Amino acid sequence: MTDMSIPGAVVGVWGPTGDYVRSFGVADKATEAPMQTDIYSRIGSVTKTFTVTALLQLVDQGKLNLDDPISKFVPRVPAGDQITLRALAQMRSGLTTYDDVAAFADSYLADPSQSFMPAQLAAFAFDEPLQFAPGTQYSTATPTSSCWAWWWKCRAGSGCRTTSVSTSLRHFT
Repeated sequence: MTDMSIPGAVVGVWGPTGDYVRSFGVADKATEAPMQTDIYSRIGSVTKTFTVTALLQLVDQGKLNLDDPISKFVPRVPAGDQITLRALAQMRSGLTTYDDVAAFADSYLADPSQSFMPAQLAAFAFDEPLQFAPGTQYSTATPTSSCWAWWWKCRAGSGCRTTSVSTSLRHFT
């Protein structure tokens, strides 16, 4: 870590035979406070990479087709019959970003520590018109991640009309 100028890191691996979660280095270079495993850290768009990798693995296994419409898996997506898994993976869906929606901003600002379910996040965006026609432009709009989370739950066979997986906003933005 020193060679790469990385002050601290948290590493976690969760598996059926146990978990490995450790912290290394410092969380704050000025105070030299040690990194903690329970630190709040925004994961950002890294989730998009994880999810698209998993999607491509399912395509390689013949379990999915990149040209499947998202409406096959997730209800209420605007133009969902025109937005393919490929368009979502390429960040070319045209979906409006929920963090640009006033109702979401009001809810989030009222309680920044609250958790949102994927369906809740998606609903903020799904009530808005598309930013552009699917496949015509590029945007890393955050509803893409919410849509993926909901899609993944559907693929897991747990049902997609309702979902009980609560996740903090920080995992999807």
